[in-house]
Amino acid sequence: MTNTEAVSPQGLYPVDIITATCNCGHKIDHEFVGVERIYGFWMNLAQFLGVTPIPREVVFYCRKCGKEFASSMDRDICDYYSI
Repeated sequence: MTNTEAVSPQGLYPVDIITATCNCGHKIDHEFVGVERIYGFWMNLAQFLGVTPIPREVVFYCRKCGKEFASSMDRDICDYYSI
């Protein structure tokens, strides 16, 4: 009997999943990369009521060159970047 575990092709953190880089060569884990969270109407309302909202989209942009180079609507990544 062999004991093998199924290995997921994706990592545990967004830096392992999103491999895009900006024109400057920065990945999403670099200090010059910012994260913009985009919320829907109901999540804005939930935030007003005191509930931690989950963004519907996360956009990564470079603070040095000003370009948006990656975005994700994956639920796990949005959960990771919730406030």
